[in-house]
Amino acid sequence: MSVKMGHLVRYRVEIRLRSPLFIGSGTKLNRMEYVNEDGNIILPDTAAMFAYLLEHKHIGAFQQEIASGKRDLINVLHEIGAQGRYMPFRWPLRTIPVAREYAQTKGNGMLQMHIATPDGRAYIPGSSIKGAIRTAMLAKMMHAGQHSSVLEALGQWSSQPWELALRVLRVEKDKPDNAVNDLLRAIQVSDSAPFAEGSTCIRRRRWVAENGSVREVGLLCECVDPGATTHFYLTIDHSIWPERLGDPLAFISACLTDWQNRLESEYNSSFVTVKPVQMSEGTVPIVLGAGTGFQQHTLVYARGGAEVREHVHNFLTRKFATYKPAAMSLRAPYCRKAVLVNGSLQPLGVCELKFT
Repeated sequence: MSVKMGHLVRYRVEIRLRSPLFIGSGTKLNRMEYVNEDGNIILPDTAAMFAYLLEHKHIGAFQQEIASGKRDLINVLHEIGAQGRYMPFRWPLRTIPVAREYAQTKGNGMLQMHIATPDGRAYIPGSSIKGAIRTAMLAKMMHAGQHSSVLEALGQWSSQPWELALRVLRVEKDKPDNAVNDLLRAIQVSDSAPFAEGSTCIRRRRWVAENGSVREVGLLCECVDPGATTHFYLTIDHSIWPERLGDPLAFISACLTDWQNRLESEYNSSFVTVKPVQMSEGTVPIVLGAGTGFQQHTLVYARGGAEVREHVHNFLTRKFATYKPAAMSLRAPYCRKAVLVNGSLQPLGVCELKFT
């Protein structure tokens, strides 16, 4: 379904998750800010909790426990005689189920929250979707051998944020590469509608190496479950979109599909222990969240030949202490982020789009 408003055409786009999705809000909770109990993560209403502690004269003891280094909310409440095991259930701000694979353990760690509306419903920022579209379009340009403007931008990495290096898609090829002449100005993407309540659960992220080894990361993350659906709006400004690229939806769909196919054959297939995710017929693949931007950008630039790879390697060496071998710029980063789903490792953030 499209709506035309002069030179603007707006499309409604359905999005369905084929694997768990995590897009962090930047909020990280420690064990004093949540409780892992009976298969659920409980986020207590701290205002109600402190009102109770004040009313029952527990606040002084609570502060002493914190000052002594205690970092587990249940244990602290129990130590001060506040019937700790049961108290958070009296002040639940939010209750989030824990994935079966993690619910079997009692270990707690830092909890990263999915970006959400003020009432706690997860959504997808339009910037995440637009960034994935931009990466796919850039990959298509790199594959076509159009490297000069890319190298020009890469040369600025020493003095500019590396994201600016992606601003290489020119509307008019004979004009300078700048924000005014940027093809991405023709594409506007709204935030998605919030997912339905109860669409998220807590999962533990894992890093999978090419040799199949799996390292559990100490972070828990709130993920949107596979199968969840939502929608967003894509607006094309035809006064900017160049005619040489043809129909914008067809071009964007082709870029996303081609890029996903190349990722699968040239990168994802190296990680045989991570289960491939199948797309539905007639849909367009897109991968979102969980650090996929960094992964995909480095893979894009690695397609540009030895000169581009040298710039990629030099940048990664400056920015990341753990990055060392130049050969890794051929396929960097050299691990995949995954989570357990029904006993199998699945990649994060695999989604499918359907233009309506």
